Amino acid sequence: MDAPVPKRRLVVDCSVTFKWKVISEDFADKARELLKDMQAGLVDCIAPDILPAEIVSAFLRAVRRGRLALEEATEAVRELLAIPVRLYPTMILWLRALEIAYAYQPVSYTHLR
Repeated sequence: MDAPVPKRRLVVDCSVTFKWKVISEDFADKARELLKDMQAGLVDCIAPDILPAEIVSAFLRAVRRGRLALEEATEAVRELLAIPVRLYPTMILWLRALEIAYAYQPVSYTHLR
């Protein structure tokens, strides 16, 4: 008997999850393929625990720019937050991010990805 193929674990961020709902985005078709693979159990999507805040921010920005109605954004956010992406805590990384940001001068937020 063949050994089971291990699930691939992929890290997603808001740039991917946003495309799960806004199909007019570039590469939305690829992002939606990933969602289907996750729902079929072929991949395990994980993300930093700041993903929900990023999702809300992205949809708020889309509403403010006139790309989506508030009702559309609210429903999309509700649906995205219900998708079982496994979130990993970032709290333990913040002090290290501060050290790296100080040493290399970029914004500390970027060191959590």
